[in-house]
Amino acid sequence: MKLAFRLDGRGGENGNVALAFGLLLPVLLAAGGAAVDAALFAAARQQLQEISDAAALAGGREFLLNKSQSNFARERAETVFSKLIAADPKLAGAKASIAVEARERSVRVNASYGYQPTLLVALFKSPIMIDVSSTAQVSGGANICVIALNQDDGGAVKLDDQSFLRGTDCAVFSNSVDPHGLIVDGGAQLRSAFTCSSGGFYGAASGFDPPPLTDCPRREDPLSSFVEPGVGACTHADLSLLDFSGRLSPGVYCGGLVIDGQSLVTFDPGIYVIKNGEFQVKDRSRISGEGVGFFFVGEGSRLMFEDRVSVSLSAPESGPMAGILFWRSRHATGAGVFEVKSNFVDRLVGTIYLPNDAFYVSVTAEAT
Repeated sequence: MKLAFRLDGRGGENGNVALAFGLLLPVLLAAGGAAVDAALFAAARQQLQEISDAAALAGGREFLLNKSQSNFARERAETVFSKLIAADPKLAGAKASIAVEARERSVRVNASYGYQPTLLVALFKSPIMIDVSSTAQVSGGANICVIALNQDDGGAVKLDDQSFLRGTDCAVFSNSVDPHGLIVDGGAQLRSAFTCSSGGFYGAASGFDPPPLTDCPRREDPLSSFVEPGVGACTHADLSLLDFSGRLSPGVYCGGLVIDGQSLVTFDPGIYVIKNGEFQVKDRSRISGEGVGFFFVGEGSRLMFEDRVSVSLSAPESGPMAGILFWRSRHATGAGVFEVKSNFVDRLVGTIYLPNDAFYVSVTAEAT
């Protein structure tokens, strides 16, 4: 009986343990689920905060290019936020509201996401809202007129032969550490709010107003975070127009686009992809367009406006090329020399972004 008593006693103890464990199991599972959900929630919140920060910074950088264009800052912040959210399926459905203050040169991003708990926490509250905010503000300095990104060559920024560059409300930077990284010679003049060279400069004192500073830290590419426009199938191939009068539509112009003779061309708003060829305007042709962006991609893509053509173009105010008029892909190959020779370029409104290429403006005194 003693033996039986011990067996009964052990059986009772096991039963008590099993009963207690059974009663505690839901609590233990809930606690474990809460711990897992808490970790996932924290990770989602951290990721959303980083995306919000990136969007605000991207929008704020727009004020370095044009301090008064709040629509460009808003568009850039929205584009960056959407791109980063699309790249992170865990945050699908996250939303953002963008507030821009042009006077303060600030961008505020308020982002929210409904986190869906994965375990027993979902029985009590679902979804759990995550709200974050980020503010980027640009202080001091002037708009950027020119940044020469080349870090080694002489004449990264070069004006000569009576040419002039005037930007009283913007700054000129040369990242070249060459002693002659900035050149103003031959009667040329550079007028800006601020001029700074990472290396040195060459030219008469009368060519600079104000005198440039030297040994300046290199400026980062303010457009480095911009996502390049997509390039679809060719809509035109080796298109050459002679004495043409009419409109052109956005699309992919494979082999380039040539406008010759006495053509009169209006570009409809949108993005024009110039792929593996040149965009040339020749003879006495006239072109115009509002809200247009030209994206150059592929081998040998470049721009040439000859000396008697008339040009009036302005960049888009929204989309992937908001504020950018001419943009050559960072991955394009071949010589990328963009050249404007005409005295009759009335308007080129927008950023000219050539991260690996050269931009030349050479005009004559003639106006006939």
